[in-house]
Amino acid sequence: MKTAELILVISTLCVILGVIVGCTIKSGEETTPNADEFSIQQLQEDFIYLRNQLENNHPKLYLYYPKATFDGFFDEAYASIDKPMTEAQFFRLIAPIVARVKCGHTFIDFSETFKSQRRSNSRLFPLGVVFLNGKAYIYQNFSRRTDIIMGTEILSINQTSISSILNRILNGIPADGNNLTFKHRRIARQFFQFYFDLVEAPDHFDLRCIAPGETGEFTLSIDALSYNEVW
Repeated sequence: MKTAELILVISTLCVILGVIVGCTIKSGEETTPNADEFSIQQLQEDFIYLRNQLENNHPKLYLYYPKATFDGFFDEAYASIDKPMTEAQFFRLIAPIVARVKCGHTFIDFSETFKSQRRSNSRLFPLGVVFLNGKAYIYQNFSRRTDIIMGTEILSINQTSISSILNRILNGIPADGNNLTFKHRRIARQFFQFYFDLVEAPDHFDLRCIAPGETGEFTLSIDALSYNEVW
């Protein structure tokens, strides 16, 4: 009976957190991937709602981090809400907090309005990337460039090291316990989506790379593609 109750609580929490991002949108308002911002007050209200739901409803919130540590996560993130944010920016703020619960069934998602706009307006990183031993390699090419060699190693994207990008993405993906295999599997399938969700969404990318079998570095410049073109 206790197991059934636990599953029910976690499933209910998934539904609650799944609609929290953008829950302050009023009827008739739209939020697009690159446009509308929410006020500091709206963001703070949503954040407090998220914290209350986790603290009051999650059965194992402090399984991996003690309460004092988790309180610090909450307080630090809340203090950083010092300016208006888009829905994407707010998601990047709170996703790592939810991921620190280390429960694969506890997650957040964008609002349906945002996801609809994302499919229509968003532009994504046009390469498939797999991480092996901390290094990133190109294994899919969705771009319009035909000179990209599979197996090329990526050292940085838009002047940000690939290790920093990987850490940011890993920290935002929920998984059970300390399971990194699951996270890497998801990244290999959807790096372009996680880059958009958890890092940035520019129209152009400058990559510092090393070709297979070479030691010298070179720069690869590619344009983002539409959501539908990549998917």
